[in-house]
Amino acid sequence: MRNNLVKFVMDTDSDDSIQMSRMLILLDVFATRNRNGVIEGINRIAIYDFLLKYPYAFSNFIRRQELSITIQNHLTDSLHSYETDSIESKTMKYNFAPWDYKYRRVISILESKRLVDLQIGSKKAILQITELGTELAGKLYAQEQHQIIKEKCKILKRHFSTWSQKRMVEKIYEVFPEILQLKTELDVTE
Repeated sequence: MRNNLVKFVMDTDSDDSIQMSRMLILLDVFATRNRNGVIEGINRIAIYDFLLKYPYAFSNFIRRQELSITIQNHLTDSLHSYETDSIESKTMKYNFAPWDYKYRRVISILESKRLVDLQIGSKKAILQITELGTELAGKLYAQEQHQIIKEKCKILKRHFSTWSQKRMVEKIYEVFPEILQLKTELDVTE
């Protein structure tokens, strides 16, 4: 049983379609009503995806912000106890970090499928969902787990979209100092 669980977790973690779904939903939420919204920087999308992927990290990140207790409680009410209180969720931060090597590959796959537009600026990549990506995101919302991700994306957009990439990275290190031990190289630019 234990080996099956380990294999399942490893297979799930290496399944690009799950990560692509989260990233499409994230880009769809950030696109706003006029569909012109973008996410600037692969590190920024990596941080957002990290918080979406690991509810325990999401909860800790929210609770460490300068938001009222009422807002913090509202933001974390949607989390289930197994997402925040299990031993697996609490040890995740020692095994994973937002600086995943897969983001560039997954973004390339999304771009090749014409689900996102990728523009490379002088210092940052700029990601925007396409019309085809918006259609696919709409289909994903029919599934409950994707509705939950959408709601968490709205929280990230509402409270953290105006933060600079540097501030996001610094806050991640503040909330999860052990990530510094896992990080191999990061060039933070404004």
